[in-house]
Amino acid sequence: MDFNPYKILAVDPSADSDVLAAVYRAMSKKYHPDINKAPDAEARMREINRAYDMLKDPEQRKKVDAELAREATRQGGYTPPRPASPRPGTTPRSNNPDWGAVGDQLRRQAETVINKAGSTINNMRSDVRPVTPTDRTLSFYQKQLTDETKRKNLKIVVYHDSATNRKVCNIQSSAPNARGVVTSGEVFLDAGAMFDLTLAISEAERVLEDTSSPIEMNADHDVYYRKAVPGLGHTYIAVEVIKKTRSLTKEALLLIGEKNARTEKDGVLADQSPKQFQQLGRIFQNALQSMR
Repeated sequence: MDFNPYKILAVDPSADSDVLAAVYRAMSKKYHPDINKAPDAEARMREINRAYDMLKDPEQRKKVDAELAREATRQGGYTPPRPASPRPGTTPRSNNPDWGAVGDQLRRQAETVINKAGSTINNMRSDVRPVTPTDRTLSFYQKQLTDETKRKNLKIVVYHDSATNRKVCNIQSSAPNARGVVTSGEVFLDAGAMFDLTLAISEAERVLEDTSSPIEMNADHDVYYRKAVPGLGHTYIAVEVIKKTRSLTKEALLLIGEKNARTEKDGVLADQSPKQFQQLGRIFQNALQSMR
């Protein structure tokens, strides 16, 4: 075929979705026109986006594999990738998820992602915890969102942190847990992590609108997307798109926490409406721009 997405992304045809996503993020950091000022960066980024769009969608990827297999049959030398094993569901199902259990599950998944990265994250993200900004901290960018009905609050501040001697984005959030008790958490992100977060938000927005199959099936909800971004000082932020059993619409969850936290006050899980999620995407993009 004229356009081989596997060659564009330099991945093996057997690469799973996690590998594809990781490669896409890495190449985006290298070739995105906002970062790379080379004359061909924009064209290269269009190719990368096209390749990733073809492979992240299961149906489009099947067509790509089938076309490559037909070409290889004529020329020889191609082994079709093995299909991923289906994720089994759990029965019986209930109508409403246990948000405490969902939060615990998402926290465990986020910490697993961070632990797998190991030394890579230690090299890229300092273990030093930045100083939390106050109302008197000089900032490059600041935004606060409040949902009084649901008792949710989110504050984003970009400032220069003296502890790490760099620009840092601090995100503080509070929201009621499954028992109605308001919990809070915060994450510190450098420019690289902030870029990862904007990509995750963008991908989650796409998943909220598409008709793809779930990546994980649980007793009371299905998961369609999950991404954890490690921050400074053992903090992290995670994004998840789920759909409750028998619900017709998906919803986004935002988890802000601290690795190995021992109490609920060290992490907060908040659901986001599509409108709120879109607004978050714009705010995080603006915050990233202010960090450059």
